[in-house]
Amino acid sequence: VVYLEKGPGVLPEFGLGFAVDYRDSELDTRKGIYFESDVTHVGVGGKRGENFVEFLEDARAYYSIGRFVTGATALVRLRPGDVKRYDYFYHGGTNSFRGLNSPDAEHLGVHEMLLNLEERFVLLERRSASLWGINFFYGIQLVAGFDASVLWDKGAPGWKNYEGAVYGDLHIVIPALDRIRFEVGYSPD
Repeated sequence: VVYLEKGPGVLPEFGLGFAVDYRDSELDTRKGIYFESDVTHVGVGGKRGENFVEFLEDARAYYSIGRFVTGATALVRLRPGDVKRYDYFYHGGTNSFRGLNSPDAEHLGVHEMLLNLEERFVLLERRSASLWGINFFYGIQLVAGFDASVLWDKGAPGWKNYEGAVYGDLHIVIPALDRIRFEVGYSPD
């Protein structure tokens, strides 16, 4: 159930995809590549709301030299069809760049392309710990990177649809969540 323009409602989705995963670990990846491709149909059309197809391409690559881990990612989501405003992407969203104070109507789009280049420095390698009888691991990393976010509605994207940022952060690597991030970003745009 999602909150649609006229209140709560059901928005059906059906999708199909595949992924190729050659990473050394899903948590705290140090080396390898990941590629995912999905096609999803959303909605039923007509006066009831949305009706679009989403094409998703997600590519990630990681390489390590000593304590330095370089990561590069690209995420592209194209949505031909009828996408309602409540389902638009926005700069500063879940997958998007750091450095934007708050999303607003000038930073919305039906389609998105997100690019990221990140360098991690391992301050403290993963180590085990126990707290109140619960066993877990943790590690600490310093991170710096560049984000680029492109959102657009129709046709091909242009520079007016681009936002970029640089960021630095401290990551605490933990099980299940992968990492807790304390980030500071700056967007000259």
